[in-house]
Amino acid sequence: IVAGLSFQATERLLLLADYQYTRWSNFDEIPLDFEADALDQTREENYNDTHALRLGTSYDLTEELTAQAGYLFNTPAAPDKVVTPLLPEAQRNQVTVGLGWRPVDLIEVHAAYQLLLQNDRRGRVRGGPSGQDPTTALNSGLYEFGANLFGTTLTLHL
Repeated sequence: IVAGLSFQATERLLLLADYQYTRWSNFDEIPLDFEADALDQTREENYNDTHALRLGTSYDLTEELTAQAGYLFNTPAAPDKVVTPLLPEAQRNQVTVGLGWRPVDLIEVHAAYQLLLQNDRRGRVRGGPSGQDPTTALNSGLYEFGANLFGTTLTLHL
């Protein structure tokens, strides 16, 4: 579920916000079905529902040039006892900045930068004994993640 709103605060300033709820709790297990039935198993996941908040602003510096900035926050889906390489994500904060340039009505160019900051998180690097519930006692790995993301778009308005 996503809900958002925008507010034209001034002629040049646009404010935006949205909230997202994702029902990851529906993802409770992964059945692994092999040709040799003796290898069949079910991986417990029991993910949590997640929440995300996004805030943004767009400010027209001139008629052709627009500056944008934003902030994003996400909660993690995987509970501590099932953090694996499948989904090693943790709580994340993201900051974005960008510029948009529209020199003529037909052409628009945008460039953006996003800094993704994710908390470190302990997780499993191997499975536990077959038939046993997952436990944080197996969390011997440390998952670290961060990113510097750059993007650009060119839009032709025909």
